[in-house]
Amino acid sequence: MTKNILWLPTWYPDRISPYNGDFIQRHARAVSEFHRVHVIYVVRDDKGKITLDVKEEEFVTGGFYEKIVYYYTPHYKVKAIEKLISALKYRRIYKKKISEHFKNSGEPALVHIHVALKSGRVARWVKKKFKVPYVISEHWTGYLPEAKDKFQNYPAYVKNAVRKTVREASGISVVSDYLGSCLEKIFGPLQYKVIPNVVDTELFKPGVSERKQVTQFIHISGLDYQKDPEDILKAFEILKKNGFDFFLTVIGPPKDDLLKMTQQLGLAGQVSFLSEMPQKDLVKFYQGAQALILYSRYETFGCVLIEANACGLPVIVSNLQVFHEIIRENKDGIFVPGENPLLLAERLSWFIRNQQQFDSSAIAIRSQSLYNYKTIGAQFSKWYSSVTGGL
Repeated sequence: MTKNILWLPTWYPDRISPYNGDFIQRHARAVSEFHRVHVIYVVRDDKGKITLDVKEEEFVTGGFYEKIVYYYTPHYKVKAIEKLISALKYRRIYKKKISEHFKNSGEPALVHIHVALKSGRVARWVKKKFKVPYVISEHWTGYLPEAKDKFQNYPAYVKNAVRKTVREASGISVVSDYLGSCLEKIFGPLQYKVIPNVVDTELFKPGVSERKQVTQFIHISGLDYQKDPEDILKAFEILKKNGFDFFLTVIGPPKDDLLKMTQQLGLAGQVSFLSEMPQKDLVKFYQGAQALILYSRYETFGCVLIEANACGLPVIVSNLQVFHEIIRENKDGIFVPGENPLLLAERLSWFIRNQQQFDSSAIAIRSQSLYNYKTIGAQFSKWYSSVTGGL
């Protein structure tokens, strides 16, 4: 039976940050194939680009409802005061919009929050005021021991609030078993459910095969410390010195230091940088490549891996435990020890010589069958039933 589910995400795409938490939006779309999903997302417009007060926007696609609420608070010399004022306004707006939702659309069967760090307080308020249970889906790398921005380094009041949110939740899902095991090290035993990320199989699929004289690689990320783009560039410098032909397309937010590094390594003619773009525009770059590289220092999943695989691309990845949940060695991709440009260059050269051994059709079929909207939506729907006693 179709039910109303209220989603309160900590991250979500908006006009200020259009790619922020887009994987959560795809999860919502997957669930909307089984239930009516109402998303309410409140975000600070700290530069006043959208509003100098409060402005909301609504979008409806079938059983999928999105309400994005922008709010503005001025800047203060004392950042602690600014942060407090912003947090108070955030919670006040969220409570108001949730109350309006209950009045206009009725009581939801369940509240679903994504990332407990921020929206957890609001979910606990809903549970207390309206007696509606909530579940959590976690994606955040901050729970990983190797993360740069660690949960354990946050102030005590933040950690206590998250612990309370986790303790009072009716269920917890995670995008990987590795993330779930890291949560248990922090919060103790949890009956977590692994529900992976989703790929839009209407978009991400093999393209028209063209024979390329030069092997085309692609890297897509935020180009930050976590993704280790510097070591990728160093590996390609080694590859060039060893006489291999290649072309690398890097897609992510502009980084002047990486552009400079590319010049210094003599790679300007073989590496191009493109800014972030919508998924509908991204597809052609997957389809025009022979492999994707993701050389992360740590991850909770890796959406670009399943997107690449859905397009028939094998992937070259750092040897992280979490990637072994997604990729099969020498079938969907190959593994390389992290932070080692020399070894990465060796595996890249091996791939250039042996890329024909990968079955692109089989790679695409597997990824599309495992991570499509209906498959992931069904997993969420079944999980909802298990944690609520028959939703």
